[in-house]
Amino acid sequence: MGCRNRWDGDQFCFVFPIEGQKTVYLPEFELARALFFHDGYLARTSLTSNALNLEFDIQTDEDSNSALVNVLPSSGYTLRHLNDPRSRETLAWILLDHDARTAFESIGNAQLLQGRNRGTNRVWDFRFSPPPLPGASFGVRGQFDKQTGTLFVYKIDKIQNVQANVPTNIIFEHPDFKHPVRPDGPGESPIPIRPQGSLEIDDDTSPNVNTLTTIINSANMSIDFSNPFTTTKRTSKTKITPYGKPGEGRPVNGNFIVSTDEAVAGEELASADWNNLNDDSHNGHLFDNKFSVFMRLIQTLTQRHGCRLLGKNVYPLPPIARCTKHLLANGDPRCIAVAYISAHNYFVRLLEVDTSDAATSLSTQLVRASHPTRWPRDLEQITSQLVKRSLSWPTDLLKSLYGRDGHQGIPHPQTPSNNKGILTAESISSWAERVAGWIKRVY
Repeated sequence: MGCRNRWDGDQFCFVFPIEGQKTVYLPEFELARALFFHDGYLARTSLTSNALNLEFDIQTDEDSNSALVNVLPSSGYTLRHLNDPRSRETLAWILLDHDARTAFESIGNAQLLQGRNRGTNRVWDFRFSPPPLPGASFGVRGQFDKQTGTLFVYKIDKIQNVQANVPTNIIFEHPDFKHPVRPDGPGESPIPIRPQGSLEIDDDTSPNVNTLTTIINSANMSIDFSNPFTTTKRTSKTKITPYGKPGEGRPVNGNFIVSTDEAVAGEELASADWNNLNDDSHNGHLFDNKFSVFMRLIQTLTQRHGCRLLGKNVYPLPPIARCTKHLLANGDPRCIAVAYISAHNYFVRLLEVDTSDAATSLSTQLVRASHPTRWPRDLEQITSQLVKRSLSWPTDLLKSLYGRDGHQGIPHPQTPSNNKGILTAESISSWAERVAGWIKRVY
């Protein structure tokens, strides 16, 4: 196989048949990577027995179907990853699902029992006991040999329909969690942005523990849970962020050379870590309660204006590099609700974005309904531009998609100044009348 050492070509695989006569060889390391190794911390911690017990204190409440994860001060899990809903979700699954945690800890146990020291290195043939994955499906790349009917898997791109036996609501606490505010009101955390140009990773030097961590997003792996759950942060402190505008961020020491090793005191390099998770979750229904007033608008349209609700979905806004508006101020995903409506042979979609954190004032968007097969692509473009434009409707894009008269922003009812961004129950009727009046005008 062209290996420097012939033993480098050997590895343990799971072997199983598919589609009758075909046989799949799935390397144990690749399955472990796809399930667990989504950042440097998880990869390193998996090799240490009992590490999770030393860094996380967990309290569950069966009556409320919730759990509290207290991230201990000794934990090495970075705040950057805890601020990312995708990373929190994977960490919660590993911590709280018994089968997932047992599988994760089996990696360190195998290393401890089967590993051997070779100079300054620790070597062993990678083994682990995977969690049961009933009903799960895989997207893989590999080499298929027609003569033998065998497929050797090189890479797992996604795993879908993974069962997660965890509470529906999971709260994370950390002693350094702070709710950021600017001197003139609610704001967003400054985030380190990638320096212009290429990052160079130094594998031989540890980074300084006091530098902000740059997250290197490779975004090449997705896990879709069959029973979605939410993870949130609980903050009790505030901090003033006087520099920069919300979402702009700032450079990391102006340094192009970073290290992904464990951070220590006294070193010179900036700290970096990686995250290879795509955001393919389908847990929008868990955020329906954020749009209760919007749903009262839909109810009024159906009861008084001859409209019919054909479908409704709630989606988290997508994460975009160097942008933060896909998250609420408390770190929760910011969502967009989409209602598909018919009225007197007209078909439209109403778009509503959650601005309950008073991040901005954003109107309800009415668009002429495109063909169902085209809509997912339209929505992807609209939501991406929403985040890039700091929660401003992309009017040029909407015009190109639906024509000059095929879209319309409809302002919300007036609300008291102390509740800016939070809709009240008043003026629902007049709001519905304005929406009904505009439905005919977009055709």
